[in-house]
Amino acid sequence: MKKILFIVDHKHRDLSSNALIGYFLNRFGFQVKFCAVWREEHIVKDFKPDCIVLPKPIYHDHVFAKWRINNIKILVLDVEGNLQSKEKGFLIPKIFPDVYFYWNDKIFDLQKKFFEEKSNIFTGNVPQMITLGCPRLDFHHSRLRDIFETKEKIKENFKIPLNKKIITIATASGSAGQKMEDKKIIQENLNRRNSAPPNYFLESKNYEDLREKTLEIILKLNKNYKNTYHVVLKPHPNEAIQFWEKFILDNKIKNITLIKGDSINNLLYISDVHISHNVCTSTFESMLHKIPSIEIHGPLSKTTCSEIDLKLPLFTLNKSNEIDKILQLIFEDYLSSSKESFKKANNFCKKYYGDFDGNRCLDHARFIESFMRKKHLNLNIFKKAAIFYKFIFLKWLIDFKNKFKNFSIKKLINKLKGIPNYDIDSVSNKIDGRGRFDKLMSEGEEKIWLQKFSKIKL
Repeated sequence: MKKILFIVDHKHRDLSSNALIGYFLNRFGFQVKFCAVWREEHIVKDFKPDCIVLPKPIYHDHVFAKWRINNIKILVLDVEGNLQSKEKGFLIPKIFPDVYFYWNDKIFDLQKKFFEEKSNIFTGNVPQMITLGCPRLDFHHSRLRDIFETKEKIKENFKIPLNKKIITIATASGSAGQKMEDKKIIQENLNRRNSAPPNYFLESKNYEDLREKTLEIILKLNKNYKNTYHVVLKPHPNEAIQFWEKFILDNKIKNITLIKGDSINNLLYISDVHISHNVCTSTFESMLHKIPSIEIHGPLSKTTCSEIDLKLPLFTLNKSNEIDKILQLIFEDYLSSSKESFKKANNFCKKYYGDFDGNRCLDHARFIESFMRKKHLNLNIFKKAAIFYKFIFLKWLIDFKNKFKNFSIKKLINKLKGIPNYDIDSVSNKIDGRGRFDKLMSEGEEKIWLQKFSKIKL
């Protein structure tokens, strides 16, 4: 029985679709495991996978090289497969995967030339490239609705009033409020890893404006509509949750529910109107649920974001005081807004995210099954030696050189005690050093989803 390991990035964004693909693969006769990014070492050692599925085409180079030398097949199931940034760039891998899945042909066409030109003894062959759409779409389709709780039950779980219209807000302002030195580091990383790096300083400035508008809207809704609407706020997984907790507490806002973690699906299943930041995926996701979506745009949105995505929503908001008029327009003819929202989002999906048919995960699983059933040639000793030298041996030399520079008594003591060198308290409290809430999955957490999938028929 061949073994497949899925390495999961954001738990609340990626685990469900990874688990569904894994569920199908398990039914096809494969043994499947899941783990969080950067936590795979002991699982790879014990599980000995034949194939590893990555969320992005780049990982630690020496780790990637070790897998390649050990003849482990590497597949990339990209979690950010659409070009929402105005700059049309892609992540540049130093070692090529065996298979690369794409949501649409935009990035496919961009990367194909790169792979063909850069293929050599170190990078490996041009990967098998295939466009199958976005697996996460399945969880907005009616065929998977039964795996989620009812609207009333979700409201009950989060203690949300049953007698009010629900305005949901999904933010994407993780870069707002960052220190300049942190922005410089991120920009340097983008410059090194991306073929056409966006201007992170401009993006950050734009999201600071979007966050400020969001704060004003929440205060306005709380003041003028507390008897009519209830606000449910879900920050982006990359945002510091403490900022929103403090904002709500400092302003004594009662008419709001803050969702920590959880999937976007539960948010949208209770929504009557959705508010999002420019080119957020939750814009079209809400529209697929036939929910009118209001997208907040800033003065730099057109400078930093794709024009195609900016034109998607029926309603855009440039100033916070426009919220009254927009809500009035929506509820004056809610049915029309609902129908038009779905029509636009469905057409948008077919072009940029794949067919909205509830079968994206199944199609990915079928392709992986076909790929893993084939007989593949292993690397010869010369290619293994070349990869070992460039990505592992040279790293050993660099690490040895830096060993004494970064020497720490605390790290040494932790190592002797068998304690990993990450913040134990932050892990147990589910908040990491950047303030992100419950980002990484724990071992066995996929079982929650796998149990839900037992209702699905192939």
